[in-house]
Amino acid sequence: MKISTSRLLVTNDDGIDAPGIAVLAKAAREISDDVWVVAPASNQSAKSRSMTLRQPIEVEKRDERIFAVSGSPVDCALLAFTKLLPQDGKTTLVLSGVNAGGNLAEDVGYSGTVGAAFEAAKINAGAVAFSQVRPEDGETDIDWSMAEIWVPSLLNDLKDYGMAPGQVFNVNLPDCPASEVQGVELCAQGKRACQVELHDLGHYKGRSWFIVSNFTDDHATEDNTDLDAVARKFVAVTPLRADNNDFETLKKLKQELS
Repeated sequence: MKISTSRLLVTNDDGIDAPGIAVLAKAAREISDDVWVVAPASNQSAKSRSMTLRQPIEVEKRDERIFAVSGSPVDCALLAFTKLLPQDGKTTLVLSGVNAGGNLAEDVGYSGTVGAAFEAAKINAGAVAFSQVRPEDGETDIDWSMAEIWVPSLLNDLKDYGMAPGQVFNVNLPDCPASEVQGVELCAQGKRACQVELHDLGHYKGRSWFIVSNFTDDHATEDNTDLDAVARKFVAVTPLRADNNDFETLKKLKQELS
């Protein structure tokens, strides 16, 4: 499937009113006249592949091809593919993001941005997830001019690439001015040398209170990974698949235990 000839479904996990999805939808419309936006009505960050069970999901139609959903990114993908998009057999490719913050290394397992892409992959669509790495202090606002330049550029480069059904590209934009980007690097998913930080808020009436924060740093344990690439001011592109099978171990177990 090609981006240039597919119906494009734009979604995210930051919410339909987030600045990143506006950047992505604009870029999508520059290469296609068949663009649909189906995204959460509110922030759904770190929802991974969660879905809403046994509760009503509200869908607000904001425009002919724009819908806000009161659920997770996976809910958005499910509703889009089964209820909201035309059921005419046309190939649909998912563009997810642009997330406010990187989805690097271990983030991939937590990310609702990538979760929506994986849901698309599960039903044999292709998907590209986009994320913009935040400034190091975690407080300075993101400068979206980076994404405004590099997301359309990358989509244009990929528009005629034949993505396989079930394939996901995870794209991370480095935290630097667009003019300082060194290029695009194809790389593997990395691994940090730290764990997620937990902040102790104290104790009250026999209960303890904590806040889950970010990873303490983004130092990579290996070179040629997404973490390493964005640190060197490259746009990191990591091919992923939603299939979790470990065929090598399966083969080994069958040989040793049968």
